[in-house]
Amino acid sequence: MKELFSSNACVISEISNINAVCLEWKENSKSEEYKPSVNKFNETIAEKKAEVLIITRKNTPDVSDADIKWFDKTIVSSLKKAGVRKIIFVVNSDEVHGKNNSFPYDTLSTVCKLDRVEDIDKAKELCNSKKQEVSSEILNMTKGEALKYMDLPSDSTVFAIDDKFWQLSKRYRSMNTPEGEAKLA
Repeated sequence: MKELFSSNACVISEISNINAVCLEWKENSKSEEYKPSVNKFNETIAEKKAEVLIITRKNTPDVSDADIKWFDKTIVSSLKKAGVRKIIFVVNSDEVHGKNNSFPYDTLSTVCKLDRVEDIDKAKELCNSKKQEVSSEILNMTKGEALKYMDLPSDSTVFAIDDKFWQLSKRYRSMNTPEGEAKLA
């Protein structure tokens, strides 16, 4: 990992061989340091064109309701634009298999795939494991087959097709199961 930025609140690093950017919160981070740190992380994501984010949640500062609204309005849209495809959270061992769907999981699950692991090494392994490729079945679909797959009428507009695609993507991402992941591939 190559350190790109450090402050009293966090360290931002890059793992270039897996196109990932990491945000590690330091102990005793203060809530007033949250927004500037996340802004810097966001700038780094755009600059590095990172596809994968690794975020430690072990020392995350308390986040106010105003910060959550700001995050939802500002950061989520920029993550979509940046093309982030996966976010891996490094959490305490009791949270790895938990179904915590509160902030930021609820918001980010609509943007990309989320995973939770116990340490940074497991996060790197997860990045290096399987890269999702589009299945040949999907690539070879005709327009008619695609409309049938999405349960749309044959006279659907481009807007209706795009809207249905994003609805299905959100649904499958939020499942966070092998079945949902298979449907995305």
